[in-house]
Amino acid sequence: MLSYRHAFHAGNHADILKHLCLVGVLESMTKKDKNFTAIDAHAGAGIYFLDDERAIKTGESQVGILSLYQKFLANKENSEIPNLVKNYLHFVEPYLKNNQYPGSPEIIRKFLRSGDKEFLFELHNTEIEILKSNIKDSRVTILHQNSFENLKSVVPPLIKRGLLLIDPSYEVSSDYENSADSLILAYKKWNVAVLCLWYPLLKHRKSECEMMLDKIKTSIKTLSKEKEIQIDNFQLLVDSPEKEMGLYGSGMLIVNTPWQLKEKILDTILFLEQNL
Repeated sequence: MLSYRHAFHAGNHADILKHLCLVGVLESMTKKDKNFTAIDAHAGAGIYFLDDERAIKTGESQVGILSLYQKFLANKENSEIPNLVKNYLHFVEPYLKNNQYPGSPEIIRKFLRSGDKEFLFELHNTEIEILKSNIKDSRVTILHQNSFENLKSVVPPLIKRGLLLIDPSYEVSSDYENSADSLILAYKKWNVAVLCLWYPLLKHRKSECEMMLDKIKTSIKTLSKEKEIQIDNFQLLVDSPEKEMGLYGSGMLIVNTPWQLKEKILDTILFLEQNL
């Protein structure tokens, strides 16, 4: 428990999907002047170093964000590159030039305007100190807490317009049930928010994943009392679903998907499947 360190995996294909979706949501949020609250339920360190020995050991960023970025540099004028991909790569470019990669807390922070708020949950004793060092901003509240137990303390926030990102490590099977329960709780108390759930695609966790997604969809349908709710489930596959070990892809479930974002993400996934 709590052995997971994201520094080994920063900038991999799963991060790319998660953060492209996040950038898309934040772009939609900032199109209006009205303030918003963003909650990251599993923040991690906030910023990662791609020349760190852990990142080098796995090499995941090399075949992930660094490979994608190099292809982008070689084909900047290619009109077939989706705008969401371009915007994401322009966003991470300054970090990559310093051998860094921004995690979701930093991505959210950079989109914040005066009056916007961000809450970050992180339980890991080492990660929380790194997070505090990396994210220093008066608009950001960092909580050394288990979001599965304490999310209700900040939901709903004072500023009702907003988003929630849930993306635990899923290193234990209970993370699947806890993630479903957290998202359902958030919907009960904060049904106007954009609710985002990232999850891994692993052959040996297929049943847990399917039960989690089914529970969320069924519960929200019941809670919405037949009101039409936008729920989209996006998946990026980079390997065969029969792969015995490791991720063969990842997914992002979004409740209350912003207008026109679904089409942008689908175009982006098609592009990524051909370029990762």
